[in-house]
Amino acid sequence: MNSIFLATPELIWKKAKLSVPFSESNEYAERYFFKMMENLKEKFDISHCIFVGENREVDYTEKTKNFIDKYFIDDCSIEKIAGKLLLSNDKVYILDSEILKLENSWENQLFEVNYKVNHSIEYNQYVGYKLQSNYLNRDDITKTFILKAEENNQIKILNSSYQNIEELNELENNDLNYKLDLDDYKYEVLGKKKIRTEKIESAESLSEVLSKVQSKIYFKCLYDGEKAYYGTPVSMAFGIDDLEIMYYTDFSLVLGNAEFEKLMVNSSIGKYGHHIKDDLILLKKENIEVVNLMGDSMIAAYILDPSIDDYGIDYIAQNYLDEKISSEEELLGKGKQKKCYRDIEDIELEKYLVSYVSVIARVQDKLEEKMKDLGMEQLYFDIELPLVEVLADMEYEGISVDREGLKKLNDEFGSVIIGLKSSIYLLAGREFNINSPKQLGEVLFEEIGLPVIKKTKTGYSTNAEVLDKLLDKHEIIPMILEYRKLSKLVSTYVDGLQDLIDDNGKIHSSFNQAITTTGRISSTQPNLQNIPVRTKEGRLIRKVFVPTEGRKLVDADYSQIELRVLAHISKDENLQRAYLENEDIHTKTAAEVFFVKPDAVTDNQRRVAKAVNFGIVYGISDFGLSRDLKISLKEAKTYIDAYLNLYSRVDEYMGEIIATAKEQGYVETIFGRRRYIPELSASNKNIQSFGERIALNTPIQGSAADIIKLAMVKVYKSLKEKGLKSKLVLQVHDELIIDATEDEIEVVQNLLKKEMEQVLKLDIPLDVDMKAGDSWYETK
Repeated sequence: MNSIFLATPELIWKKAKLSVPFSESNEYAERYFFKMMENLKEKFDISHCIFVGENREVDYTEKTKNFIDKYFIDDCSIEKIAGKLLLSNDKVYILDSEILKLENSWENQLFEVNYKVNHSIEYNQYVGYKLQSNYLNRDDITKTFILKAEENNQIKILNSSYQNIEELNELENNDLNYKLDLDDYKYEVLGKKKIRTEKIESAESLSEVLSKVQSKIYFKCLYDGEKAYYGTPVSMAFGIDDLEIMYYTDFSLVLGNAEFEKLMVNSSIGKYGHHIKDDLILLKKENIEVVNLMGDSMIAAYILDPSIDDYGIDYIAQNYLDEKISSEEELLGKGKQKKCYRDIEDIELEKYLVSYVSVIARVQDKLEEKMKDLGMEQLYFDIELPLVEVLADMEYEGISVDREGLKKLNDEFGSVIIGLKSSIYLLAGREFNINSPKQLGEVLFEEIGLPVIKKTKTGYSTNAEVLDKLLDKHEIIPMILEYRKLSKLVSTYVDGLQDLIDDNGKIHSSFNQAITTTGRISSTQPNLQNIPVRTKEGRLIRKVFVPTEGRKLVDADYSQIELRVLAHISKDENLQRAYLENEDIHTKTAAEVFFVKPDAVTDNQRRVAKAVNFGIVYGISDFGLSRDLKISLKEAKTYIDAYLNLYSRVDEYMGEIIATAKEQGYVETIFGRRRYIPELSASNKNIQSFGERIALNTPIQGSAADIIKLAMVKVYKSLKEKGLKSKLVLQVHDELIIDATEDEIEVVQNLLKKEMEQVLKLDIPLDVDMKAGDSWYETK
């Protein structure tokens, strides 16, 4: 009996390329491609290989193309070949295309499908196995596998007459030269249900359908506009319970519909969506609350693989259902030619939105099963899914901005910028465009005569790295750097904030849950995470963020959460003792590194120790530390060695986590958040080193991100349960900010301290710094 695999080769090549980032050539992808082939051949004892599909122009390497061409049948579908092979005594393996995701461990379940054949064979089953990451280096693969990797997962009904299997002779493989007549064979897919679509055109019809919901509703609302808070709703599609029918309706019919509002607040009905935060915000604007959120396919896909750039519904369909549906870009276009949903013909919009919701409904079980297999259920159901509601509420509430304070800040910064420009012109001997790299390069390197550090195609490089190296060469350099810093602050936050303030004096930043690979929340329009906190000017920008009239801002900030997580994970006794005895960790480290008593530690020594303490978390090297502190490599190495000698268990942990990452291909946080690190398998040493830094940092930073997220969920829930009017309005890194009524400040502070410090039991306590004030600036 033969063991055969079938593949659409360009999809395997896509995985190989995705698995080796940073490669400008295909050299690394080729190596990974052949490792995949060898792994599967070894694991399943494969005797034959068939490649099928359209012979597309793909950027294969020559070696890869020659290998594929040897076993390639042009213009022939997987279904056609698989159907024939199933009639023989061969064992046929079909692998789900989830392997195309960026996962080193390859722990994907093989696709299992039952067929009913109305002939002598009752059924054929595609047997499921699990792949293991047994990496082999042999490239001389001659026979390998069948991959189920077409765009559409639905095996077509094979009712047409086929030619004899002799057409497979192109494989130059006599073992496949079967003499079978397939004319009488017919196949059908079991369990595939056709879903009807119905357009609802009256409020009465909508109410009638919604009154029938028993346990689940899958839905999506479309809106025109850049973000949900300012969006104009257009239409909605939904499916209920067993999904016999998908419904489509204009959003105007939803507004004021009592049955819909009752359904949304019904805690016994599960609500499912994709990027459902936007839907919650749209409905919140119409005073419609959504209770019992049970699934968000975007969030589930994100925690399963945080390395993807875009978790659009088309990505979900392709990677979890093997189906091709239109993306938003394909429907609307992009750039200046991008259309609004209102511009799309209703029949086309209905088809798009119904397909969208159909994917949401059918993918839930697959996503939940995979999360269960990977031990991510707590991460999803206790942290990420309830966080969607928290972020939707924060985005809807917004935070107040002092318009007059912003104008005053603009004037102050503007005066400083004018003064800097005058000083720069005086030192340069003439006026020029400081923002022009070409003109600035001419002034610095031709007229002033500073040493050239780096050249570009158009002239001299004047980026920050270059100017930093010239800092002590001429007094014009620090002025240019200061000018750039202030100009960026003004354009990004002073001018930028002015454009984002609504009629209520608030800005509504978008909080992004599925972007960072570490699990951190990010924000856009504006990006509140990047406001500088170490510079005077950056701190002044915090002055313009104020509470609602008659309220105070209460800020709660985790103290050194990443170092505390490191102490917990590494089990280092010295590090843990410092926190248990409430010592100043930076002073303690400085005293040990510089061999002085704690009360003799200078400010500079503490600064160095602080840089080492936090640098270790990010896998800093002696080169990186010397650059950051502007000290010699020898000094930097001495400080790092002294640190690792003091906290020896941290040193051991660092070696262990890198070894574990190389062995299993990923690292995890305390809550099981997983990050895959293909960089560790790269032959390039610089890429490997980058992968090692990821392995060191992710469990620490990712665990800290999980803790702050869980704290947000608990704080939000507690505020609601106590019936408080105070609102959680902002999260930045390790701090939470609540817009609190005057009479609730003490209650809010006690609530924050309790929920944040008791959110997770570590070997050492979590500690929260808290302060209230009339601006964000005053709380720090």
